[in-house]
Amino acid sequence: MSAQQTFEEAVAEYIEQTRALMDQEVMENLPPDPPSPIDQSGPPFEATLRLDERTIRNYALSIGDDNPLFTDPEYGKRSRYGSQIAPGPILALIRYPSAHGAKRPQGYPLANFISGTAWEFYDVIRAGSKFRSSKVTKELLEREGSQGKLVFLISEVYYHDFHGDMPAKCYGTQIMVPQRSMESSRAVPREKLGQHMMYERKASQYTEEQIQEYVRQIEGFPHRGAEPVGLLAAWLPHGRFRCAEQQLADLVLPPERTTQLAFEAAFDEPPGTEVENCFVILRVRWRGEGRVRWRGEGRVRWRGEGRVRWGEEAWRVMARLTVTAGGDGAPLAAARLVTAHRVGFSG
Repeated sequence: MSAQQTFEEAVAEYIEQTRALMDQEVMENLPPDPPSPIDQSGPPFEATLRLDERTIRNYALSIGDDNPLFTDPEYGKRSRYGSQIAPGPILALIRYPSAHGAKRPQGYPLANFISGTAWEFYDVIRAGSKFRSSKVTKELLEREGSQGKLVFLISEVYYHDFHGDMPAKCYGTQIMVPQRSMESSRAVPREKLGQHMMYERKASQYTEEQIQEYVRQIEGFPHRGAEPVGLLAAWLPHGRFRCAEQQLADLVLPPERTTQLAFEAAFDEPPGTEVENCFVILRVRWRGEGRVRWRGEGRVRWRGEGRVRWGEEAWRVMARLTVTAGGDGAPLAAARLVTAHRVGFSG
């Protein structure tokens, strides 16, 4: 473009060119060029990173998660997964989960930051896995912020392993923020450096006492992977797939164990009908204070000064389902996403 292009014209061009890229493969985070040994064909494109045992362990510890499923290969081999597994978001290292829109040699006058991601997992991520990926921008939204226009880019990334399966999918949101100080390119003129930042607020600072308190909390965080989960109650809240709350007061799930819950659900839909966003909601307790002894199919007896005592960790687990009416009208449920939050958590 001409050097005389204005800031407004550059932003308008960026939005127009980015809209033209919707539903096309995002040409970012691609394999290195030859003579690298990485396959150049795609999409989906081969990733250079291999998720070996050390990489998984280091990633887990870097995010403060010492679950032995992630950090101890031998523990993983004895688990029901048969191998060490990885925290799901490690796939962001395989391919960055958001896109930046249109490009040109001098760039466009927009700063950017990743706003968030949402993951869907269809299988665990096992040590030794290799991946291919495909990334597509699906939506561009314009919104007004406190400092003017914001451009939201919403992308989808599909992660395929070398067995041909797709164990995960990620939705990423990148926010592009037009910066007048950049004029009509990505670079800020040297004489304007530091005059105007994206945000006017100062960076957060911590006292030495606050730092030591955070260190104390981190070091005191209990080791994951060895505590049972107490299942207290479960219910189905959707109006077209409903069941009242069922109490499960004496059911505890030991580590690496599974159980089945049966519901008598209200469901009256014609065969073939799909009902989206149904939920199973569980109230659970994690890390009980009393010592636990389990036997049989997960039925346990808690001991603690002669009575049952639970810790303070109250959680809510939500499984989002798609429910389809079968040929005889019976509901067939498929889980799409599972999340867990402490009771009282928001955000």
